[in-house]
Amino acid sequence: MFRATKEVLNVVYFSWLGYMSPVPVFKKPGSYTKEEIVVRRIGTRELRIRLYYGKKKRDAVIVAIHGSGFTGRFEGDPPVLGFVDDVTIALVEHRGSSDGGTFPDALHDVVEAVRYLEDNGFKKFGVYGDSSGGWFASMLGVLSARDNDISTTPPPISCVVALFPPVKFDVMDEQSDPKFQVAMHAPKGSFESKFMGFSVAEKPVDHASPLTYVTPDTPPFFVVAGTKDPCVPCAQSKMLFDTLEKAAPGKHHYTEIPGAGHGGPKFAQPDLVSSIFDFYKLHLDL
Repeated sequence: MFRATKEVLNVVYFSWLGYMSPVPVFKKPGSYTKEEIVVRRIGTRELRIRLYYGKKKRDAVIVAIHGSGFTGRFEGDPPVLGFVDDVTIALVEHRGSSDGGTFPDALHDVVEAVRYLEDNGFKKFGVYGDSSGGWFASMLGVLSARDNDISTTPPPISCVVALFPPVKFDVMDEQSDPKFQVAMHAPKGSFESKFMGFSVAEKPVDHASPLTYVTPDTPPFFVVAGTKDPCVPCAQSKMLFDTLEKAAPGKHHYTEIPGAGHGGPKFAQPDLVSSIFDFYKLHLDL
């Protein structure tokens, strides 16, 4: 059984503090080497991968996508960095919604980054994402197991960890609790509407939902949410898990944290952190 260290708990806690909060730098001296690579150019725009190599060379990698409200934040280290001794981490950059990264273009950016990793020797892929990063992680997982008409199919994904992901944009407001909701999702100025390029209340958005693409062959998911999330309703994560569970009973995991918000200290509970990384170790054969 994997046991989370105090340092790992700290990085997980501080990286999940808020909807747009940056991930602070966390380093274990000598435990990894870092390399930043430009993997794609779109006009003058460069898209990067930041690789964190652990001490042991493996053919597995965890692809991480920052939560950013779909704005494309790339600054800061990913929260899984505390475990880089066990597996290489690849933080993937995508264009933001105001930078040419509306749907599905930003998804293409992430898929192409994973293809780059595959072309350069990685064979097993885990994925991690929180908030909007959890949407990208979920889409990578579901699209890797079936054909679709919105993106090229990603390389096979072995497992997905998604924390409080938005998965069905057009029902987020009705699922939100007005006692602690801090943002609306349907207006044109919302994160989700900017990402789609229109108000999510005005046009169908099921083609942008991971729920649409779930099959029995979808790779194992580990979904986590807090019951008092003011940004992405907990019901979004429950919808994702219920859809996954219906397609393949007993294959996926769901943890609901009573009283937890959009990140925060409750997500740094040792048993939860240990369970998440045991999940990676199992499905990536680490």
